[in-house]
Amino acid sequence: MTLIDLGETGRDEPEWEPRRPGWRQRRREILAGLIAIAVLLLPQASVPATAAALPIVLQPLAGVVDDVHIVGDVALGVLSETVEVAAVSLDTGALLWRRPGVAVYATDPAAGRVALVGRAGGRTSQIEVVEARTGQLVEAWPDALPVYSHGRRVVARSALPQAAGERAVSVIDGLLQTVRGEQGDYSVTFWRPDGERMVPLWTQEMVGSPVRAFFPCGGLVCAADRGGVSGLDLRTGRLVWAAVRFTVTDETDDLLIGRLSDSLGREQNVALDPRTGIVVARLGRWHIAGTVLGRTAAYLPGSAGRAWLGTVDLAAAQPAVRARTNLTAPVDRCVAGGTRLVCFSGVAGQPPFALSVLAARS
Repeated sequence: MTLIDLGETGRDEPEWEPRRPGWRQRRREILAGLIAIAVLLLPQASVPATAAALPIVLQPLAGVVDDVHIVGDVALGVLSETVEVAAVSLDTGALLWRRPGVAVYATDPAAGRVALVGRAGGRTSQIEVVEARTGQLVEAWPDALPVYSHGRRVVARSALPQAAGERAVSVIDGLLQTVRGEQGDYSVTFWRPDGERMVPLWTQEMVGSPVRAFFPCGGLVCAADRGGVSGLDLRTGRLVWAAVRFTVTDETDDLLIGRLSDSLGREQNVALDPRTGIVVARLGRWHIAGTVLGRTAAYLPGSAGRAWLGTVDLAAAQPAVRARTNLTAPVDRCVAGGTRLVCFSGVAGQPPFALSVLAARS
């Protein structure tokens, strides 16, 4: 076990502050603010040709109150008023399809599919796997058991543990995770497939909410509770690291993002290496959008001219977020995936808009 020393988290450190736009910058059209978005995704030292499309307004997703999900060139979101899942083209902003649904359960961009929590007969929930571009139903199950991982079936229903009170919640690297108990005190067990049955590997007693339990992080599995976050070996359950006073708010392929507090309760946004639990970058007021073209994309919320896009630069002598592109549209939050970013303005009734970044192949 390694207990991570996160250092003096409360010390004052200068934050990057955007310049106030002058009168010349305010006259620019939105294209001028976005034409350099290629810099967001490529190191400044490399200069392969890139192109950025104009922002695409996703009008059919104006009623989405939560984040969207990106599957290739399709954005999906749950419309709160009609309780439907809507899919929109990221190339044109046109509505592709709508169908009843209360949540996006899992996505599989490689296969172009998405698993939704739908309504069977308008009453009970069921998992529906559909084609992302057409909404065509591929398969449906009458409950939310993790027979799917990233939109694909990975555990046969007949192989699920039959122990009383054991509820399957997810599949991580081929191992089934189940929970026993309710809010407060509960236990987690990982199972290995063995022919037509499941063999238990290890069990961990937990405190908190069993909704998520363990989640994959940097080749390990991580758990979050009131005391912080810990990383365990997936195959044995051995504790590898523990980071106290850290609350996870987001994840990317290579980072755990969250708020770190000191003994006085002062907080700051930081990025942790999920393999070690060590703080690798202090984010200040920046937020993480996700991974685009292999790089961790960040955004600084703000009004028109005060919103920025950036990247987390872990190779620098002092790793931090590097501001790349100033946006002349207001930004409240952004989601990234593949080669796209979808941003919300935070203005009531305003639809999100999409940015497409395409790296030219030499």
